[in-house]
Amino acid sequence: MALTHLGCPACGGALAAAEGQRLVTCRYCRGTVLVDVPGALARYAVSLGVHQEGARAAAQQFLEQSGVPRALRAAHPRLESKLCYLPFYEFTAYRLGTFLLKETVKPPAPLGEESSPEALDRWRQEAPVAREDTRVVEASVLRVGPACRLPELGVERIPLESLRQSKTPAALDSFDLGDLQRRAVVFTPTEPPHRFREDAEWRIPVRSDRTGLVAQRLKLLYYPVWQVQFLYAGRPYQIAVDGVTGTILAAQAPVDLSPGIMPAVALLALAAFCVGRSVAEVLQTMAKVPGHGGMFLPPTLMLLGLLLAGLGWVALGTFRGEGELSLSGTDEAPRVEIGPTGGILDGIRQGMAEAMIRFRTGTGGGGGR
Repeated sequence: MALTHLGCPACGGALAAAEGQRLVTCRYCRGTVLVDVPGALARYAVSLGVHQEGARAAAQQFLEQSGVPRALRAAHPRLESKLCYLPFYEFTAYRLGTFLLKETVKPPAPLGEESSPEALDRWRQEAPVAREDTRVVEASVLRVGPACRLPELGVERIPLESLRQSKTPAALDSFDLGDLQRRAVVFTPTEPPHRFREDAEWRIPVRSDRTGLVAQRLKLLYYPVWQVQFLYAGRPYQIAVDGVTGTILAAQAPVDLSPGIMPAVALLALAAFCVGRSVAEVLQTMAKVPGHGGMFLPPTLMLLGLLLAGLGWVALGTFRGEGELSLSGTDEAPRVEIGPTGGILDGIRQGMAEAMIRFRTGTGGGGGR
């Protein structure tokens, strides 16, 4: 990160201000200096709203879902948490100018004493008149987007733009890189700022639109996220908790699929019954009409039995394995993952696991409440 060397106006000592840092403390006289470097990207930290205990409580509530193994819920695993700050770009401006509005208008229909069948017919036949009007546009523009891609921390689910546009917008604190790095992990932006500015300014050109953006300003906001981690059966899992609202942004947790074994066994038993019934009818037919047993094979019942046997075998293999509750990206509820789903068979196993979790939790989402 580039450094700008300045002199303290109080004692003349050298100041070292990081890029975007506006408040600098002199290490000689301990005075605070406001630094404004032209062209520098202003940086702020979003105020922390959920502290460590609140983040652990939110993570523990996520682990109380029905799909999580009882052993994990009963053990109350030790939750290790650390604070992270994720960078976001915020573009603000005002759109000023005029817009030529073209519309078709028609006089109001004659009513009351002036109404008559002839007047109403003339009004219906009268064509609308095109009219042009110039409107003055004066509106604020706000665009917020992540400055790095971190799906494992649920950066796409952070509603920072909505929080900044609400009646009580998220408060911003002065940016002190050294202080943040002492108590949290601060991620560096990977997306170039000029690209985000271009995307925020982009719009379809319209001939009648004579507006432009003024007072443009691009800021870098650091958003707090708690990363809660725990161990289960020797495997690490993590849950990302929003440091402002306390919601779950991303999560991974083990899921218990063993209750699905009983339906799988029932499918196999039903398949055995169908196949056994078919074989019994074939044997009876062969005893009555020697040499024509195969002609009387009940194909429907046999095919149904084979299909149920296949589904039961796949279900048994699915529910004997391990699964994982996962929440990331734009998911509205946690989904069940049982491994890579690259083929049709893997897709069937995935659907079986999600159906079982939905049935157990009584929800329409995969494993959510």
